[in-house]
Amino acid sequence: MSNRIIVDAVIGKAEGEFSSATARQLVAQADPNKPLEIILNSEGGSVFEALACFDIFKTHPSKKIVKIESVAFSAASLLAMVGDEIVAASNAYMMLHAPYMQVEGNSKSLSENAALLAQLQDSMLKIYSEKTGTPIEAMSEILNQETYFNADQALKAGLVTSIASESVIPTRSPSTLNNLPHGVVAALFGAGSGGNKNSQPKEKPMSESKPVAATVRQIKAAFPKAKETFIVRCMEKEMPMEEVTTAMGEELQEENETLSAKVKAMEEELSAMKAAKAMEDEQVQLALAKAKAEEDEMCKAKAQQSGVKPVAKSQTPSAPASARARWTGLVSAKIQSGLSREKAILEVEKADPNIRLEMLNEVNS
Repeated sequence: MSNRIIVDAVIGKAEGEFSSATARQLVAQADPNKPLEIILNSEGGSVFEALACFDIFKTHPSKKIVKIESVAFSAASLLAMVGDEIVAASNAYMMLHAPYMQVEGNSKSLSENAALLAQLQDSMLKIYSEKTGTPIEAMSEILNQETYFNADQALKAGLVTSIASESVIPTRSPSTLNNLPHGVVAALFGAGSGGNKNSQPKEKPMSESKPVAATVRQIKAAFPKAKETFIVRCMEKEMPMEEVTTAMGEELQEENETLSAKVKAMEEELSAMKAAKAMEDEQVQLALAKAKAEEDEMCKAKAQQSGVKPVAKSQTPSAPASARARWTGLVSAKIQSGLSREKAILEVEKADPNIRLEMLNEVNS
């Protein structure tokens, strides 16, 4: 009676694959009073079979210990979540993505399959979220981006509970080997390895392996408003997603500092404009006061000469040639052009210094 189950194959029902029927048989043979140990090295496969295996392993009454000895991709990463303990080899990798299927048919069948995929994704999200403590929304983004995790990243994300001290060279190359990022292949088989188990590559702890560079799709999904220059810079430097996030934070901070500097400059400019306006208004008031004082002095002198108190005479509007009419017309024209009355008076006096005197003499004559 063995309590050790090895899942070293694609998950599915085909020959050579690990099926739910196999899982049911092995669990039935296991000692219910001892922990169930599940060894994982699988690139995934059928999500239906993975969910079925998950439920079967769950029925074992004792503790479940999952050991990821190399890879747990796709549906296999979901199966790993059955463990009460999940231990990853130091060079192990996990990959999570949303379920997909290849279908053909009419609109009705396509709609039905889309609904089925949505249900499958909801089930997967619930399992990942409950195990890791990650909110459904955040976990949904991880699945939609097809995200790779090395051992350290998986531990940080709550996908595993611990990391083994040793690295494990896979005894079988994943069927998806040619589609894997170079950094993943290098971590699993050693730098420069094509996945040949007989090449005896040098083992390399994950802490020394190069993290997987983020893809354009991952960057755009995480930061929809990222500038093209930022994305290009991240790709040129082959930044993993963690470094991209840090770089985005630094970029946003730099933009905020630049914006703050611009706002401060605008505030200082506005303050200077207000001060200049206040000074200009003060000069206008002083000029008006001076003009009024001069007018009062002239009226007083006129009254002393004539011996009578000056009385303003009304001017016939139909006399366009009078000084008063010209004065009034010029001031009104300046006001209509957008100037205040005070500035209009100053402009008229500046243009014709004698017109005010002529107007006053005419009024007081």
